[in-house]
Amino acid sequence: TNDVLGHTGSSDLEKYGNTIEISKENIQSGDLLIQQSSFGSHTQLVTEVNNFWLEITQGNTEKGLIYSNYPNSQFYIGTGLNNSYFTISNGNYYSGQNNQFYDFNKLNQFRAYSWNFNKFKR
Repeated sequence: TNDVLGHTGSSDLEKYGNTIEISKENIQSGDLLIQQSSFGSHTQLVTEVNNFWLEITQGNTEKGLIYSNYPNSQFYIGTGLNNSYFTISNGNYYSGQNNQFYDFNKLNQFRAYSWNFNKFKR
């Protein structure tokens, strides 16, 4: 389990045909938002879409000097899941983890993806 968890992540969801990029206007519950840097660096699962917000569920990390991506390590930096949302009108972000509202278009940092289940059949 640790080998799989330590070598998969956001960039793997973008590669290999596992997902298909979609426009943010077509996001549905079950789709993914992947934060962009030079590669996918953070994944959020869309759990609700309405006229006002996109609700997401995500895990986060707590930064440390020594860290590990392996859940069984004493240095694992992952946290529990939390719910947050983006406002549709301006892309502002509310973090459920630290109960903080970010007053800028954070949604622009993400691309939207839908699962490519046809790829899983091969």
